Amino acid sequence: MIMQKFFTLLLSVILLGCSTMQDKVYPVRPLVMGTENGCFDGDIRLSYTDSVISGKGVIYKVNALYNNKNVGFELYMPPPMFAGFFIRSIGVESDNFLHELQKIYNQKIDTTAKFVDIIRADCLSMVMADSVEDSKGYVAAAENKLFFNPKSDSDDDYAELFLNINQTEHWIELKEKDSRYRPVIVKIFTKQ
Repeated sequence: MIMQKFFTLLLSVILLGCSTMQDKVYPVRPLVMGTENGCFDGDIRLSYTDSVISGKGVIYKVNALYNNKNVGFELYMPPPMFAGFFIRSIGVESDNFLHELQKIYNQKIDTTAKFVDIIRADCLSMVMADSVEDSKGYVAAAENKLFFNPKSDSDDDYAELFLNINQTEHWIELKEKDSRYRPVIVKIFTKQ
């Protein structure tokens, strides 16, 4: 609880210190799930509708449509070579994202569950490429690897995800490293 309050305060300071605002708001687009050979491969792409840029990083307002609901959250991305990464709830949209993630990941569905106020993860910048297409035709602008609870000795608390951000097409993508992390990711995103 104390750590959550600390990270909320830290993120608030970062938000207040942001100096450059994007003057364009991008459209909300449907959430897209990646498939390989007709089967869901664990990749989820969401649009972001706004970004705030400063020397301390970029804050994205992630917002997409899925099953006739707005789903999303706020995402703080540090400058390259820095490790502090945060995801923050934006209210109902974040709760909707959690509920849909439970379904997408085939986990126990709890429609009363709330998205956690703030999540911290360690972030490793993997590569910077402006025009590299993967097998699905996605253009990568930034690839990152997220480590949730890296100091935990328990596999029940540890998870990894890849995060891709496309500045040109205004989307973020959560790419699965391993499907066995699905229950842990849902647990990490759920307010306890």
